[in-house]
Amino acid sequence: MRQQNPTLIKEYYADSVRLMPEFQRTLLGKANATAYYQAFHSRFRVADYTQRNVEILDLGTRVVELGLFTMNLIVKHTGQPLTLQGKYQTFWVSQPRASGEY
Repeated sequence: MRQQNPTLIKEYYADSVRLMPEFQRTLLGKANATAYYQAFHSRFRVADYTQRNVEILDLGTRVVELGLFTMNLIVKHTGQPLTLQGKYQTFWVSQPRASGEY
């Protein structure tokens, strides 16, 4: 988020990524998630972004990460600072390593 380059994290998304930003329609797929973050970064400069894990749930082939975030933004066209605080939920899918382990 701080580097403002959504393509850096694009490869971590599954092809079936579901992005559910608050007050927005659900976005499906890598291309739509990347387009959302490109539009976001065209309007806002991320001054700081922190997240704190609250709970990790191991579901076998998936891991769920639950946490809180704080994002300090600058609105690009006005220079106005804005702070967002919220919750996040990330589902991670286990991928085999080169050694065949997960």
